[in-house]
This record gives sequence, structure tokens and C-alpha cells, in this order.
Amino acid sequence: MKQPFRVIPVLDVKGGLAVHAVAGRREEYQPVKSWLHPAPDPVSLSKAFEAAYGFKELYLADLDAITGKTPPNLSLLAEISSVTSLSLMVDGGFRRLKDAESVFKAGASKVIFGTETLPSLNLAKEALESFGPGKVAVSLDLSEGRIIGLNRNFEGLKPWEAAGRLGRLGAEELIVLDLSRVGVEGGIDLKLTGSIVKAFNGEVLVGGGVRGLGDLEDLAELGAAGALVATVLHKGIVKPKELLEKGF
Repeated sequence: MKQPFRVIPVLDVKGGLAVHAVAGRREEYQPVKSWLHPAPDPVSLSKAFEAAYGFKELYLADLDAITGKTPPNLSLLAEISSVTSLSLMVDGGFRRLKDAESVFKAGASKVIFGTETLPSLNLAKEALESFGPGKVAVSLDLSEGRIIGLNRNFEGLKPWEAAGRLGRLGAEELIVLDLSRVGVEGGIDLKLTGSIVKAFNGEVLVGGGVRGLGDLEDLAELGAAGALVATVLHKGIVKPKELLEKGF
């Protein structure tokens, strides 16, 4: 039985504030302005995502940890976990299993190992074996359709080839995140996304570029398992009633 398409809200957190991610230019990110809450407070916005939209999951990108400036913000995770029922997917730029373990203890349901910060494929494999594939998602991080990261295992590979390789490691959930499309509402590269969905034997979540309900419908039609969204939620472009009517 086919699972319902998942719409997963995203919170990008920097310096303790929820910020509006735009095209991966992290030094330029500004506090988010959202109809959901008057302040860029991650905890309040998490509660609002659950209350207004009925979301069951939340993708949290800890930008300070991803960029290596600080360890993961465990106190924030613990607070969101304590005041919501959301399943928390956390990208903390994990470079060691130990950091991921600490995030689980703070209340995360799933950890994300992204190609941007992944030092080696061995680490992803170790995480999948240690925590189990249901607790780990691997993120194929792109910019303008090209894989980003220092991991030489991906040199010369097309995104769909890398997706296949990650699947063979044991990953069952793949996030395709094109940072150049984040926050600019420029649309999805459906051809590239379709090739990745075909190459990966598991669930594919797509982030970056969603302009509205039509893009979500296109992704569902392609066979993607879900989408990571932020800007269109904060702006109220995609409304709770619309998602409910579509069964998303």
C-alpha cells in the first residue's frame, strides 16, 4: 500500500533564531518572518506548525553545527521535543557518531548525514548499522544540480549515481536538497528529481524550490515520498486547508 505524500516543515536555526534560508548563502540569512508566529522563535514556530497544520514531523537544520561553529544545540532540541509531539529529523552536520548519539538523547527521532559535511561513506554506513536505517536519513546535498561536499567518493558522479551508491550502503530514506533553490521559490528540477527517484531503492524527500501546491502534486506524481518546505508555509502560500484537502 502506497504511503501518503509527506509534507515536512523545515526550521533553519542560526544563533538560536529561526532564519529564512535563501540559496545557501548562510552568512546572509535573516530572522524569518512568518504568519505563524510574530517572533523567529524556533520553539514557538514548532508549536505553530503542529497546531496550525497538524504536521507530525519537523526537519531541523542546526546551521551553527552544520558549519562547524558549535556542537548541536541539544537544549533547543530537548525543549521542542518536550512541548510538541513532532518527530524531529535533525541535521547537525554530524562528523562523528558521538554527536548523533547526543542528538537522539535530546529527543531527535531521526538523524541526517549530509554529503556536504560527511567526511566519508564509512561514517554513513556505520550510522546506518549502529542506529538502524529507520533512524538515519542520508542527504544528497546539491547546488545547481551538482553534489557538494568534501567526500571524494562522490567525485565525478552524477546525482542519480550517488543516490544509487547511498542506497547500496543500506540507506532507506534519501533527502535531495538543492541549496541553490532553497528559499527562492524557483521551482523543482523535475527531470533530475525523477532520475534520482528511479535510481534510489527507497523513499526520496525533496527540498528546495517548492513554490506552492502544484509543485507538491508534481513531486507526488513523480514518486517522491515527500517534500521539505519552509518559505511557502511561512508566507501562507500553502494553506492548512489545501494540504488537508489533498491528503498531504
